[in-house]
Amino acid sequence: MQEIPNYFDTVNVHNYDAYISNLTRKVRRWMNGTVRANSQLWVGEWGSYEISYGDLS
Repeated sequence: MQEIPNYFDTVNVHNYDAYISNLTRKVRRWMNGTVRANSQLWVGEWGSYEISYGDLS
């Protein structure tokens, strides 16, 4: 995000933790130090591969 900020306008992460807030907050902190601070942050996939994709509440 700091090296090539003009090549994208949103950020999409895949988060497979049961509690997705930690990674989401981490990525937002990374974004805050760049020109993408106010860009959209999408969680494109979530769930836990350790449990089951279809059973996560």
